[in-house]
Amino acid sequence: MNTEQRARLLTETQETAARLNQLNSFMATDGFPKLETEDKDLLYKQQRVMSKYVQILGKRLKRAGRTFEHASETER
Repeated sequence: MNTEQRARLLTETQETAARLNQLNSFMATDGFPKLETEDKDLLYKQQRVMSKYVQILGKRLKRAGRTFEHASETER
């Protein structure tokens, strides 16, 4: 993987992690429990998939010689 590809992968990872953090933050608000059950279920599924995606991107970065540790907003 060349330098440009690593840079794009890092950017994608950071942006996806930021969106996951935003989703996690929303899910921690008072408004989330007020959503309909189906909407909450879909957001939970989205959260799991996004988390897995960030993990996969992180593994790809590691293989490319870069590290990325995702810390959710609640862990900071």
